Amino acid sequence: MTVATTLQDELLRGAEQVLAAAATHDDDRAAILEVVASRAAGFDVRDYWRRFAIEPQIKMADALASAEKTLSHLSQGPIPLPLALSALAREKLPHTTRRASGSYYTDFRLAMYLASISLDALKGGGRVIDPASGSGMLLAATVLAGCESDRVRAASALRERVYACDRSAVALRGARLALASMVADIDSIAEMDSHWRQHDSLLAESWAWPEVPDAGFDLVIANPPWEKIKLSRHEFIRAQGGERHYGADYDQSLMSAYENGVGTVSSYASRLLRRYPLLKCGEPDLYRAFLELMLRLVGGGGRLTVLVPAGLIRSQSTEELRRCLFRSTRELNIVVIENRARFFSIDSRFKFLAITAEVNTRKRGRLTGLQIAHGCGTPANVQAHSGVRITTAELETVRRDLTIPEVKGNAEWRLFKSIHASGQRWSDASPSWKPTIVRELDMTRDRSFFSRVGSAQRLPVVEGRMVHQYLFGAKRYDGGTGRKARWIGISFGDSTIHPQFWCDSASLSSRLLERTRRERLGFCDITGQTNERSILAAMIPAGVVCGNKVPTISFADTPTADEVQRFRLLGLLNSFVFDWVARRIITTTVNYFLLLSMPIPASITENTPEARRLEAASRELVRLSCVGSAQVDPFAVATLRSAIDLAILKAHGLDTNDLSLIMNDFPLLDRGQPAIAGESRSSITRDFLLARASELQGSGSTEWHQRRDEAVRAGAIPYIPSEYALRGRGIDDEGEYDQRSIQLSYGAGSL
Repeated sequence: MTVATTLQDELLRGAEQVLAAAATHDDDRAAILEVVASRAAGFDVRDYWRRFAIEPQIKMADALASAEKTLSHLSQGPIPLPLALSALAREKLPHTTRRASGSYYTDFRLAMYLASISLDALKGGGRVIDPASGSGMLLAATVLAGCESDRVRAASALRERVYACDRSAVALRGARLALASMVADIDSIAEMDSHWRQHDSLLAESWAWPEVPDAGFDLVIANPPWEKIKLSRHEFIRAQGGERHYGADYDQSLMSAYENGVGTVSSYASRLLRRYPLLKCGEPDLYRAFLELMLRLVGGGGRLTVLVPAGLIRSQSTEELRRCLFRSTRELNIVVIENRARFFSIDSRFKFLAITAEVNTRKRGRLTGLQIAHGCGTPANVQAHSGVRITTAELETVRRDLTIPEVKGNAEWRLFKSIHASGQRWSDASPSWKPTIVRELDMTRDRSFFSRVGSAQRLPVVEGRMVHQYLFGAKRYDGGTGRKARWIGISFGDSTIHPQFWCDSASLSSRLLERTRRERLGFCDITGQTNERSILAAMIPAGVVCGNKVPTISFADTPTADEVQRFRLLGLLNSFVFDWVARRIITTTVNYFLLLSMPIPASITENTPEARRLEAASRELVRLSCVGSAQVDPFAVATLRSAIDLAILKAHGLDTNDLSLIMNDFPLLDRGQPAIAGESRSSITRDFLLARASELQGSGSTEWHQRRDEAVRAGAIPYIPSEYALRGRGIDDEGEYDQRSIQLSYGAGSL
């Protein structure tokens, strides 16, 4: 998979090329950057090298020439020089090594943002530490923001108040030269350096810390590693130079080395677990251990500022850590940021958090509420939009586990609370609604039982990509393996199984084999908050077995009740209301913990007219999904879909204004559908649904009816997944809308 280039890497490309051409190894590179720092600050680099016992191998003339070229590039760019030097001084680790260690280096925009929201902690000479400093990006940004261009103030700050720790001597050398570029006083750099330590901060004994103040630090700031403490076979093999992609077989020649590596990692995890009790839930993450350490380092009334994955606010394994944060702080601000601005060389949809918190003192009490906001990156900085204030009492009412919803503004928070208030927790529903959720196969562990050839003794394997809303066979396998496998979309009405794998039925346990003999509900657990739809559920037929990305749901009551509950739940899961709530609390997976924490309307669990209509509509959609696309009227499908959406809307006591707000969260709908004249994109599903809601609620408004009718006249059809409309037949060669091809790809029923 191609690794995305960060914006910061692009901005530093010119300087990077100079360094790559001049430096034959890391020491040469560091020496050139130290010359750059000396030229910017005005100190003699030879004195600097003598003070820190550095003996560069590169010739002075070569270092000077390369430094001049590097400085020329950096002076023309938007990155402040100390931050640019920090970025260039980072260890050049392979991508697989960075993944294994969780070392995703801090972008200059994030560093400046974290520094800007932390400055109040340093008033009056406060002391700052970064326990995972790397090459000092956050410390450089903090000093730069606090002292601006005042070198006297900067020298004083470095001498007395800046502390750092890291495992890597190369990283600490980079951090030192980045901070040295701010001052001409080498003595202040030397004094600062005496406070720094090279060690694993998580395992360092108390005596190893650099003069920890008795009252704790005034600011603890960090972007700690984000990786789980485990060794993946896939990543291990890639790190050894093996060419492997997901789904391919393992090279057995590397397995012995892998097993040794597992032992080393397990030993390290055990040591951390003894020291950091909050790691005990779930697989231990390095960032969780660092956050617990940071809470110990910061003093009462001091500030904690940290970048962590968004799993902190939504994972089951981080519940105790959330509670610890709530107990330990009196002010908690969380900014949710998506990687679309290319901060890190990972998926642009990945979300992370910028957290700043003031730690409790005896005089200032416990947390009464928190602020959650959303931030976005620009080419120059990070901008955080106005947030929502959530009291701890409100949060505990709707989320007992203190998972924090990603609501954008007060209107969304009001709607989120309203949906929870009008629903019930799954755990509070009647016993007959207690689901059994099963991962039937593990696509890696059970791989030895798989075949690419079907037979009477083998069951087709349903993978996550084959499941869509109401479609158990939305794609058919067309060749290739792993990430290179080819899949072709199947039209609504033609749902059937064309799998990549079959599984030997003799390899299944008797209980699982019995489960495969009956219909059950399945959902794709790989998803995203910004996908066209986040929840994709379908009825899984008998005679197939599901891979681990398609958990299946059944109910333990009588077969008849089980069937009723499954069809009602199918409609609920695929509704816009349920999807909207899910998008507030999920990231890339729909795990059981989050699914079972979602509110369900009490009325659909009872024998009410609304529940029966919901069940009937779901049954009909499942029937239509496999009658043949030529027999499917797309507007009949849309009418059934809208009936389900409006039944769930009514069950939660919501109105058209709420529905309008919900639909704002699905901007990827209707791609490939023709737009109304004068508009850039279609909104037929929204218009169709709101028009129907207006009719049922008697609002008297005709706006949505007019938009719906105009869109239909233009040839738009609601509720068609965009992948069908855009898969090469929905747009003709000139980019114009081809109504016939849309009908062919989804079903050519009458309009």
